[in-house]
Amino acid sequence: MSIFLQILKITGLVLLVIAGIIFLLVFILLFTPVKYRIKGSYHDKKLYFKGRIFLFLHLLGLYINAEESGFDMYLRILGIKKQLSGDNLQKTEDTIKDTGSKYSVKDPSAEHELQMLSIQEDSPHCKTDLSSDTQENDRDEQPPEKGWSAIWKKQKLRFKRLLDFFKKLRHMLTHIRNISKDFIEFINDEENRAAFRKLKDSLFSLFKKISPRKSSLDLKYSAGTPDITGELLGVLALFPVGYKYHWNIIPDFVAENAYAEADFDIRGHLYGIQILVLFLGIVLDKNCQKLYNNIMTMK
Repeated sequence: MSIFLQILKITGLVLLVIAGIIFLLVFILLFTPVKYRIKGSYHDKKLYFKGRIFLFLHLLGLYINAEESGFDMYLRILGIKKQLSGDNLQKTEDTIKDTGSKYSVKDPSAEHELQMLSIQEDSPHCKTDLSSDTQENDRDEQPPEKGWSAIWKKQKLRFKRLLDFFKKLRHMLTHIRNISKDFIEFINDEENRAAFRKLKDSLFSLFKKISPRKSSLDLKYSAGTPDITGELLGVLALFPVGYKYHWNIIPDFVAENAYAEADFDIRGHLYGIQILVLFLGIVLDKNCQKLYNNIMTMK
């Protein structure tokens, strides 16, 4: 009896430890921020940027590098690097192709068949056979009928094709009319409109939460002429995001050629609990549930 109780105690402790680990992982996923950073520059018509997405205090990260030499993307999990795409992955694929071509063996039977086909094509007997076949085909083909009967048949065939085309066009237009009618009814339904408003509000809320917390921009540009350069400066001044993050924009009215040089840095973060709250708000909404059911049952 004591052994049985001891086994139950050990299994209970193991299950408790597993549940604690799962709870800790869920807590970290929900309340640890997912940080991102995009940093780059544009000089001499060449774009260079680095993208980083970090999770679990940089223990898990996605790295993206775009340079003049090429594109590189890899994962880093607990310091272990996993190449996803880029120069290193391409080099490994090239080595595999080279080794495969080096040790490939040609099939002698296939070469023999190709040689036999080439010999048969070059032989005069094949040419005479081909010419005789074409002559027999020409004999079998009879000349088309002449006179009013042939003209009447052609016109009748053209008229039939025209009627078939108009029938198909009428069927397509009626089908489009029915679809547009059903679509208008679907859009004008009050419950569907409420579901669309819910989705729109959730999407805007998600964009607001994903929006960068910090950003910097150093831009120097010229459009080639002073008037167009000033107009571009006026267009850029319409966006309040530049005033919010104190962007440094310098127009060059003296340059004779158009150019642009920029250095930018964008940072932000997002919590998993925010995505979970938005997702549950959409899933538990009755109008969104009815909208989903209508879309799934729609023909």
